[in-house]
Amino acid sequence: MNNNFNKLITPNPLVVATLDIDPDGKLLVVGQMGDDESNLALGLWSLDENTLRTTLISEEGVMPLAARFSPSGRLLAYSDADQNMVLYDLKARTEDRESFPLSFTKWMSFAWNRDRLIAGGTRTQVWDAQRAAVVWTLPIEPLPSDAGIVPPCCAISPDGERVAASGIERERIVIYDVASGDVVDRVENTMNDARAMAFDPTGRFLAAIARNLGVGLWDLQSGDALLPDQLNMRADYYWSVRFHPDGKHVGFGLWSGFVEVIRLKDGGYMVNQEEPVHRGRVWDLAFTRDGKRMVTGGDDGAILVWDLG
Repeated sequence: MNNNFNKLITPNPLVVATLDIDPDGKLLVVGQMGDDESNLALGLWSLDENTLRTTLISEEGVMPLAARFSPSGRLLAYSDADQNMVLYDLKARTEDRESFPLSFTKWMSFAWNRDRLIAGGTRTQVWDAQRAAVVWTLPIEPLPSDAGIVPPCCAISPDGERVAASGIERERIVIYDVASGDVVDRVENTMNDARAMAFDPTGRFLAAIARNLGVGLWDLQSGDALLPDQLNMRADYYWSVRFHPDGKHVGFGLWSGFVEVIRLKDGGYMVNQEEPVHRGRVWDLAFTRDGKRMVTGGDDGAILVWDLG
């Protein structure tokens, strides 16, 4: 069980809402509630040097809810101070607010192997970088233009060809084909409404955390729930989820400040603690692509960089 970590210190002590690591494992994006001294709300950090490279949002009282790097390493997508979608070109250092005009963006994620981005706001849509266009829209009515909206939680497959959506059918996760728009599969006996969801890098496994109660892990080839005694609809202490790049482990951030990395085969732990490592919930976690490091952040404003060996 590996519990080796260091702290990355930012000038902002407030809640960390989102973080991600670029494909090279060099850059870390951190989104926090902007404080009254540094005003730092969204920044790009050197993961190795623990230094701030670029400030993207500097404003007291705002909190970027989501930021994600594209698998090519060319783009960073994030929600700005007004929760509008921004596509940031990391090489040119330019912002694009026109290519994917999504308002009140609450969450987002890129496909593992393709520069396709899914995001939820007033609409839930998939945007393709190569075509510079929206290629799929969740078939529900647009949500009102209001900061309090709660878009259905979705995840995009590693190849960008499928979307898993919660909150569409009761106790089911619905799988859509992006190209045709058709429903191609359903995962039965799940939660009604997920708050977080992720595909593993192979596209075989899907994990979801309920907004109110429960967590699940499923093998999409067989349709079976994995580790049902450990990850089930009675487990109400999970908040965030990401798969380890090896496709054999899944990482969770908990309400109570604990971090777990669980082996899919038997439920054994790569990472687990006897006492919480964060104070309050763990909002987000991310792995480097080589699987050697993990970063976690949450309510306490602490950013932990884990050595997974």
